[in-house]
Amino acid sequence: MFRSLGRAQERGYRDQVAAACFAHAAAHGDLSLVLYDVTTLYFEAEQEDELRKVGFSKERRVDPQIVVGLLVDRADFPLEVGCFEGNKAETSTILPVVMAFQERHGLADMVIVADAGMLSAGNLKLDAANLRFIVGSRVAKAPVIWPLTSSGTGTLSPMGRSSTPSPRGWPPPPPGRPTMRRSGPSRCGTQGCTSGPGGRCGPTRPDGPPATARP
Repeated sequence: MFRSLGRAQERGYRDQVAAACFAHAAAHGDLSLVLYDVTTLYFEAEQEDELRKVGFSKERRVDPQIVVGLLVDRADFPLEVGCFEGNKAETSTILPVVMAFQERHGLADMVIVADAGMLSAGNLKLDAANLRFIVGSRVAKAPVIWPLTSSGTGTLSPMGRSSTPSPRGWPPPPPGRPTMRRSGPSRCGTQGCTSGPGGRCGPTRPDGPPATARP
């Protein structure tokens, strides 16, 4: 196996396979849009070396690993693969792979699609190399807006649920719940009254139900 791997490196099999993949994708698809993602491969080894290093593992392991970046077309056909040290940040792998693919095949304009894990200030410089990109980003939850109007209705908006307050004291409390009384003057100027539908009010006995509004 090791002799075969050495022979593959000496004869440039990787470049030949990459050229064949590119020719197939160019003949059967569109290379104006490509997708990039990263994974990790771990080794059951106790010691690290120049390539296999302990880093952030997608499998939550503490073994030495490598980081593999893969570039595919919109039909998931592989175009370019990159291998990096196990402790290399994912965000620093996309540019080397994309630039190697671009230089290998002489491409001038592409759209790169990646997930939110690839979002970094350095990666946003892809446009400097005539490359456009679509990168996912985590957006904070939009706030709920409660406009203050007197209609007393609830509505749904694109920002989420919104509602407007009902007239004070309406709807009336459910049966068995004591009526809340004001300590100060009401709208009509009467001390110790409660509101009813439409904001009407009237005097209330200390232990009785709300009275009807006086004209």
